[in-house]
Amino acid sequence: MHTVTQPHGTDGVPSGAPAAPVARVAVAGATGFTGQELLRLLSRHPAVALTSAMSSGQAAGSSRPLPGLARLWNGTIVPLAPQTLAREADVVFLALPDAAAAELAPALVGAGVRVIDLSGAFRLRDAGLRARWYPETHDVPPGVAYGLTERERGAVARAELVANPGCYPTAALLALAPLVEAGLLLPNADIIVDAKSGVSGAGKTPSERTHFSEIHGSLAAYGVFNHRHGAEIEQGIGRTVTFTPHLVPLDRGILSTIYVRVAPGTSEEA
Repeated sequence: MHTVTQPHGTDGVPSGAPAAPVARVAVAGATGFTGQELLRLLSRHPAVALTSAMSSGQAAGSSRPLPGLARLWNGTIVPLAPQTLAREADVVFLALPDAAAAELAPALVGAGVRVIDLSGAFRLRDAGLRARWYPETHDVPPGVAYGLTERERGAVARAELVANPGCYPTAALLALAPLVEAGLLLPNADIIVDAKSGVSGAGKTPSERTHFSEIHGSLAAYGVFNHRHGAEIEQGIGRTVTFTPHLVPLDRGILSTIYVRVAPGTSEEA
């Protein structure tokens, strides 16, 4: 981390006085939907200095700009260079495929860099479940924090590696975890998560399932009884969950309708 100074502002801080520490931040995988959204957010963050934005591969061609971020971020995307990440950043965001993140994150942590991983490679704590759903993850650094900051803020602040939660688990756990914590759910009752996601959640790589002609005007369930986010939701609440995701013809967003049973007489104030 390093400190910058800023001129006299409306808050009364005199010119030349130390400002808040500014973190040197890099993004690996900056050309995907998630990576570009990261750049959009980080470029406007007052405590961030973007040092580099890299593609997801070392052989991804020459440097190039991102026209979609014009007037927000005028840098260029460069091929993935792990040594540069370790040398030029205090914090690295990984918006990479699971296998690439599983390989790169431990090396960066070992080099003293804090890592925020947006893949699923490090989300599951149970080794057996992780081997089933993320078989590429072999090396898990100690003290990984689950990045649901609304509930894990202290752990996230201390962690060298933060595993950001999946999209469906984020929506489900923010609704369910407070109810479980308060002891409001009947112990043996079913928990059903009926979730619907926009197409960008499937990533930027085109497929038949996300082709316009397949998705337009349609709604379909997928991954029934076989979606890795089900294990992540169950980890977060310690309960068995029936989870069914659906793909809907929208660009982005998630709607989760969740069915639970509470004890008779439970009120909104409970």
